[in-house]
Amino acid sequence: MKLKKLFTKKTAIAVGGVALVLILVLCLNTVPPIVLRLMPAEQTVAYYFKQYNAKNLRGMQSVEYRDISNYRFEFPLLEYTRLISCEELSKEDAVRLFDQKWLNSHPVYDFTACSVVYEIQYLGGWSVWSGRHGAVFYLVKETKYSNWMIVMWGQA
Repeated sequence: MKLKKLFTKKTAIAVGGVALVLILVLCLNTVPPIVLRLMPAEQTVAYYFKQYNAKNLRGMQSVEYRDISNYRFEFPLLEYTRLISCEELSKEDAVRLFDQKWLNSHPVYDFTACSVVYEIQYLGGWSVWSGRHGAVFYLVKETKYSNWMIVMWGQA
């Protein structure tokens, strides 16, 4: 009788463990990667470039405000991309540079802009875009406790 109870308990634990593993595997394949909470704006941009270099569209999307799934990043031809510098601009510069029409139509908790220098290289010099570039990244926070999200960026 004791053997039967012990076997039943061990079986239940084993089945529960297998179910937990299956749930974790399913979640990891369907949920976007979780980005650390409350990263500074510069760290959000650095994370974006890290994911870009890894050719990880899902990781890039996790810090993008808009859907970039249909954008062409030419990952098969990308040799590398590297963030050289990233500096958050003053609030005055961010206000001056940010698209005011966009801000007025998208109420957000806060916004900022970062001046970025990066390098990108395509295999065999495929693109005229290979080389060092300057850009301004525009980021927003929807609430006080949300992550910075990249809204747009353009060449500086």
